[in-house]
Amino acid sequence: MADTQDDISLMTYEQKVTRLYEILTRLDNSATPIDKLAEDVKIGARLIKEFDTKLKQVETEVRDAFEELDDKENPFQDKWPIVFHIEIKTIEFMPTLYK
Repeated sequence: MADTQDDISLMTYEQKVTRLYEILTRLDNSATPIDKLAEDVKIGARLIKEFDTKLKQVETEVRDAFEELDDKENPFQDKWPIVFHIEIKTIEFMPTLYK
């Protein structure tokens, strides 16, 4: 299945992760036909760029939300501490090519 730019743009973040893992699995297992190799690598690179953009956007939104909380008086400050943790996973894209 060839992914067009529009197809990828319409995918959710989770669908994009699944798609990238499918590509990486094929590349790692040498299951990608040579004719499809360049296409898979291009799609994988595009997905990684989109992940980076999305993660930066989310990081900014979360930081802004916490700064807004800091700027306002928090009525729950002494009663209920709010702990929020985001773990950003780095996806390493290093296909192994076999001879």
